[in-house]
Amino acid sequence: PKIRRFVWEHFVKINKILHRASQVGICFSLKKLQLFRERVTLLGQDIAFKGHVPDKLKIERIKTWKMPTSLTEVRSFLGFAG
Repeated sequence: PKIRRFVWEHFVKINKILHRASQVGICFSLKKLQLFRERVTLLGQDIAFKGHVPDKLKIERIKTWKMPTSLTEVRSFLGFAG
């Protein structure tokens, strides 16, 4: 087809994933489903064709996080920061 190769490969992979998901009974929320996007944010990472970088919003939240004063707060921060 007259589509860029990587777009076609992406389409084929998505088709396989959706087919397999339907075989095992997995459902997707159409409101949340993001197909054929040039960039997505997933698990605190901005992911694009050229690579991925930390999400700017997550970096800002880490910078403004108050200093932990207990073990629970340290664990909370480490869980968020990854």
